[in-house]
Amino acid sequence: EIMENTQELSLMEPIAQAMGFLDEASAMSYPWAVEECQGMADVLGDEGWTYERCIMLAWGDVIIEHLQWELNFCTQFIAAGDATVDGELVHGRNLDWSDWDAIDFLLGNPTIIVRHPEGRIPTVSIGFPGNVTPYTAMSAAGLSMASNDADALQGSIDRVGRSHVQMVREVLETATSLEDAEAFLLSQDHMVSEILTVADGNRRKGAVFELTGAAQAVRPLNGDGVAWATNHFLEEATAAHSLLVNESESTQQRHDRLSVLLGPGEDGLIGQLDPETAVAVLRDRINPITGTECPADAWKTCISIGTNGTVHGIVFIPGRRHFFVALGPTPVLSNPFQGYSLYALLGLEDPSPLENPAIP
Repeated sequence: EIMENTQELSLMEPIAQAMGFLDEASAMSYPWAVEECQGMADVLGDEGWTYERCIMLAWGDVIIEHLQWELNFCTQFIAAGDATVDGELVHGRNLDWSDWDAIDFLLGNPTIIVRHPEGRIPTVSIGFPGNVTPYTAMSAAGLSMASNDADALQGSIDRVGRSHVQMVREVLETATSLEDAEAFLLSQDHMVSEILTVADGNRRKGAVFELTGAAQAVRPLNGDGVAWATNHFLEEATAAHSLLVNESESTQQRHDRLSVLLGPGEDGLIGQLDPETAVAVLRDRINPITGTECPADAWKTCISIGTNGTVHGIVFIPGRRHFFVALGPTPVLSNPFQGYSLYALLGLEDPSPLENPAIP
């Protein structure tokens, strides 16, 4: 039903078929994506969840960018060491697809997916039914990772390589360190543009990866122990391949606000970051151009970190395998951030159980 009743998705399938994207997705997806989509189609094909629809969504980042459908409102940050209260790494993330009709389906069907594939690292991701490729996830090895959309010049993308959102799952099921993740990501054949943020909770390190088909760059934690990403490239090597961003756009305004909140100034939170403070950053409703606070219910109508149209907000503490996630009715970020332990979700004893079941 979601495929038929959502404008973008109902159009995407015939367009993707006609343009050859579905054949490319089958040929260039990781084996686990093909197998999982085929398995779901075997069970649910008669109800409309076909292999073609599943593999299309698993290849969605590639298709959407080539069709130039923009979904650019996500926010991420990492803080560790002296930037946090106790040195523990904190990774915050808002997933925001506010311009998509499908957002109603995502909001109405939030799903926490736990996978324990044979011979690979268990993971937990926050997504929706049928979500083969995670946009926001954490592994039992202590890595958390998420993707932000970005837009590159058409001459800087191509149609041979791998899907970036599929890379998120591949990294988390195989890598045990930031170094592993970096080696993998920089060795891959990239097609479209994406910003991937990787946090290594065990080693309290992290980095932002700016990726296009033509150039890649890595931005580690800065001298204050923080890094952040919105929806445009900051590094010289990748910015040359990006569409121009003006100061009034959401991505630039959210970046500017993060530079204040995560900076050394009197309004900065360096040295104060913990799960509760990270939630406050994700909920921040200040528009940096006007300096005014967006109303809490100004969903999709006021530019700030916390009001564009968030599908979920999450704070990972990957070193402890914990996360706090806000899901449910809008405005999503006004809901409590419920706490979870990946150890508990896997049926294992947690060596450091959650002290707080939720952040109000």
